[in-house]
Amino acid sequence: VKNAGGFWTIALTIGTILIILIPCPASGSGVGGMDMLTPKTDFRIFPMVGLALAAVLFMAYLGGFGGVDRYVYDLFFRIRGSRAPDARIVLVAIDEKTLRKLGAWPIKRRHYAELITRVHRADAVGLNVILAEASDEDTRLMAAQNPGCPVFLPVYIDREGGIVSPDPALSGFPTGHIHVERDIDGVVRSLFHTLYHDQRQLPSFAAALFSAVP
Repeated sequence: VKNAGGFWTIALTIGTILIILIPCPASGSGVGGMDMLTPKTDFRIFPMVGLALAAVLFMAYLGGFGGVDRYVYDLFFRIRGSRAPDARIVLVAIDEKTLRKLGAWPIKRRHYAELITRVHRADAVGLNVILAEASDEDTRLMAAQNPGCPVFLPVYIDREGGIVSPDPALSGFPTGHIHVERDIDGVVRSLFHTLYHDQRQLPSFAAALFSAVP
């Protein structure tokens, strides 16, 4: 949950301000000489508290707590510990061994078609490879599709703000965006569930895959 760290950062800051600004109850003489706490309200403190809270929220809006936010966010994940991924998710990676066997990058698209055919019983397949250029094997890749196992291809936004989509010959494949933005320390902690760009709605690659799973 990306906003968890920011929420607790603001909550702790506001709590500290309230402790500093709101005075303690005044003591008075009670029955039998025993001291009693008598509430004493100074209404002049409320405008000060309001201004302090407004200042905290304004700083949060401007990103003034960004560093603390990231630290608390990472701390929560360290406290939580690692979790085992869902056993239904299978990753098929392209590594050096793959390239030695199938040829130099980019590998032929017929190998992707063969993979899609082999995993036809899956609920959905995400082929996270940019296929923006045309290939004489696009027809074979299109023919490997199975209506019961949708295959998703990625799109991304380049530095000029344009959408890089699969080659038009592969337009029959559903897509999802893989656009991410790093925090100031170079770590990716969140992603956009949906992007709206050039009057197009682009779900994230993960969201698109998840929507296809029954």
